[in-house]
Amino acid sequence: MPAAGYGPDEPVRVLEQYADLPLHNEDSGRAGPWYDHLMAPEPSSVYLVDDRYLYAADAAGRVSHAEGWLGWLPTGQSPSTHRPRPTT
Repeated sequence: MPAAGYGPDEPVRVLEQYADLPLHNEDSGRAGPWYDHLMAPEPSSVYLVDDRYLYAADAAGRVSHAEGWLGWLPTGQSPSTHRPRPTT
């Protein structure tokens, strides 16, 4: 399966095979207040978490594809301010 292929200077791209699925932009939360709805994804949906991680759920709500960019960002920049939201 091809990867979406992105880095710090490129927006996250949703793979063509997932382009027709609902896209949820989410924040993972922090220690303590994790978001429970990320533990049970909506079936046949795509999740962009923290502007860095892309997850696709199948018809049963199971994660069928996951990827993320794990590189370093310049000091003082966060992923949400470094690149725009994805386009489908």
